[in-house]
Amino acid sequence: MGLKNCIPKGFYLGCAEEVTHLKTDELLQELIVKNFNFITPQNALKLGRIGKNPHDWNFEESDWVINFAHTHNLSVRGHLMTWARSIPEWMREMESYQFSQLIKEYIFETMRRYPTIKNWDVCGEAFDDKGNIRDTILSALIGPHWVRQTLIWAREARPDARLFYSEYRLQGYRKQKALLKLINELLIEGNILDGIGVQLHHNTLGVLRLFGFKDFLKTLTTKGLTIHFSEVTVWDKTTLSENFGRLSQAVAYSELFRLCRDCGSEVFNIWGSTDRYSWRHPELTPFLFNREYQPKPAYFALYNALTRSERIVS
Repeated sequence: MGLKNCIPKGFYLGCAEEVTHLKTDELLQELIVKNFNFITPQNALKLGRIGKNPHDWNFEESDWVINFAHTHNLSVRGHLMTWARSIPEWMREMESYQFSQLIKEYIFETMRRYPTIKNWDVCGEAFDDKGNIRDTILSALIGPHWVRQTLIWAREARPDARLFYSEYRLQGYRKQKALLKLINELLIEGNILDGIGVQLHHNTLGVLRLFGFKDFLKTLTTKGLTIHFSEVTVWDKTTLSENFGRLSQAVAYSELFRLCRDCGSEVFNIWGSTDRYSWRHPELTPFLFNREYQPKPAYFALYNALTRSERIVS
């Protein structure tokens, strides 16, 4: 039994993986191929990896994961082109013009190298929780309209691609308001934004508070934007028994999947697959499979949700 067998037609169930784990772990490779039809390189396509050496774009890691995906018929998400936390140190002392030109060059080189990648998270996390533009190296050197500029460069590089802006904590009203203002400005600009990648990294109790923003997500779709649940992680925050924690996690994943389908999203992308490679600390059990690659209650809950969804769609 694998999740891939019950994914509805036209829907993408994915996971995000660190390429260094994927290259060396055959059990992880088998688990992914059996259960997912979509994969996101966690870091291999970011500027911090591709541009880690001065003036020398290094595509070794990204080439490996894209070849792995193609070999096993997995779609790939391009993630995350311009992000303030993934700027190489050697670029941080540059003048504004030189910095901007290198960002543009990186976007062009990377997106054109992988023409089979349709969906790209071009930029993200521009706002703080109060809805203000974050003071980062991107806003300082490219300017306060850096999101718009990177999207323009991405559209020039790949007119055929679907371009996404990625953001987290979108349940907050002030961030929603700021994002809507940005979206309206970008839509006036023209065809440079296709969708929003929604980041959902929450504990099980926090998931219950997310359903109030379904109307906001639907508002985005009325503007002609595609919504992707592009980063999903659910960890147990209860202080009760371990078994109760696993069951509550299962319910949370199932409910998030239902919210995804209710919003018309075609992508449910979990930010990992097995707890062996959990990036959450100190919460070390956020995924569908345990450290021994065995399915957890969350896996079976998602399996049942996918099966129900497939019947509804068909």
